Amino acid sequence: DRCIDYVKKSQNADGGFRYMLQAGGESAFPRSAAGVVALYSAGIYEGREVERGLAYLDQYLPRAGGVENGVDPTGHGCHWPSGVSVSSVRLRRSVFRSVTS
Repeated sequence: DRCIDYVKKSQNADGGFRYMLQAGGESAFPRSAAGVVALYSAGIYEGREVERGLAYLDQYLPRAGGVENGVDPTGHGCHWPSGVSVSSVRLRRSVFRSVTS
C-alpha cells in the first residue's frame, strides 16, 4: 500500500509522473509510462491516476522511430515501436480484465 501511495503522490498536475517526491521535477514520457505500469502491476487498472497518466501518454506519445526532423519529443532518445498506441494499451487492459475476472 505504501508503494502504491508513493506512485500516486508522484503524479504531477499534468497527469505525468516525476522521478522522486523529494526532488520534485517535471513529467516525462518514460517515467510516466513507468508510473502507469507500476499501478497496473499493483492490480490498479482504473482510477483517476491511471486515467490521467494514460491521457498524459496519449498527449506526448512519440512517433514511430522516436525522432522526427532531428527532434526527439521526449528528450530521452525514446524509440516507440510502430503500431503501438495508448489506445491499444486501453484495449489490452479491458481484455486482460475480462479474462482474469
